[in-house]
Amino acid sequence: MRILFLTSRWPLPPITGDRIRAFYFLQHLSRKHDVTLLSFIDDPHQQKLLDSAKMRLGVRTVRFQKGIPLAWRLGRGLFSSQPLQVHYYAQRQMRRVVEKEIENGEYDLVFVHLLRMAGYVLNMLPIPRVIDLTDAISLNYTRLLRFSGFYQNRAFRSVYSMEKNRVSQFEKRILQDFDLSLVISPIDREYLSQTGDVSRLKIIKNGVNLNYFKYFPNGYDSNKIVFHGNMNYLPNVDAALYFYKDVFPEIKKKRPQAKLYLVGTAPKKQLRALERFPDVFVT
Repeated sequence: MRILFLTSRWPLPPITGDRIRAFYFLQHLSRKHDVTLLSFIDDPHQQKLLDSAKMRLGVRTVRFQKGIPLAWRLGRGLFSSQPLQVHYYAQRQMRRVVEKEIENGEYDLVFVHLLRMAGYVLNMLPIPRVIDLTDAISLNYTRLLRFSGFYQNRAFRSVYSMEKNRVSQFEKRILQDFDLSLVISPIDREYLSQTGDVSRLKIIKNGVNLNYFKYFPNGYDSNKIVFHGNMNYLPNVDAALYFYKDVFPEIKKKRPQAKLYLVGTAPKKQLRALERFPDVFVT
């Protein structure tokens, strides 16, 4: 089967949640199918990373435009009914490439990664289309708006409130238009069922690559706890703070020598502030 795979960010290296998920979808699909990856890219040298991944893929890339073109897309998006994140990635060149690929590529399936790329193939019949929403983004925004400690600025809250409503309507449209939609968690599916038809929405959970992350029975320090993730992502920040404030003190009662390591990219200032405590390490 010939598959066109659309993603907003180059999936290598797989170091953040969206890249990891896209990477393993590509790895799995390319074993038995003819897959062409069509992706935005920030740096042409990123393509070289595919050699180390040992995946057989066709590749089409579009340089992501920042600066004035990006500001123009977002400004125009303020007067639209579509989510701002859709406008963030709405480039004419990408649309031309998508249309050309589908016109000439004789694809059997289009696989879209994340809501932000859905606009390129909405109402595109008769080619079957699958989208990995990953999360119910409208649920993410609902939760985010509760964290006033992170987003006290009224302008931020106004934008996020507007975006939440737009995303909710766009998700509903996607569920109606795509042949199959995917999310990670039953919680996301349940949330989306409150506003739309989820008969074509399936769950594909995240997992762990046990071939790479092998368990070793010896050679570890039983007093060290490692919390690992993208430390610039609000749910991870919230979880790490919760663990430190509510869980770690209970551990310390039984293991006074316990130490907590918060490991991940671009830690937020709320996490870096924990470094003042002698039993916490942020890196």
